[in-house]
Amino acid sequence: VFHSMRVLEFGLRALAADLNVQFPQPIELQQWQNIIEKIESEIRLLEQRLGKGVHKSQKLQFYGEAASQFWYFKEAWRNHVAHSRTFYDEKGALKIMTHVRDFMEHLAAGGLHE
Repeated sequence: VFHSMRVLEFGLRALAADLNVQFPQPIELQQWQNIIEKIESEIRLLEQRLGKGVHKSQKLQFYGEAASQFWYFKEAWRNHVAHSRTFYDEKGALKIMTHVRDFMEHLAAGGLHE
């Protein structure tokens, strides 16, 4: 589970880069919450900048789904495993790994990459 959360960091950084999220220090030094909040802020700005239409709808759906999933990952698993607050058995770990894999494939299908 720990390693799955590390994989998600690459997705989180790719999403932030795609939205041109900027920080005074390198993104690698930022907390997930700060990154997610900045991503959500950029999504709101994007909503205002894009004209009406299918392109806008598709972009906002993709970004919105990704941002909400990162909140879910953070609260459901990342914080707990990063701070050794819980134990995952094989079945639970496999469920999480599968979810992370599916999500990362979704990001890649949406055009995100390192």
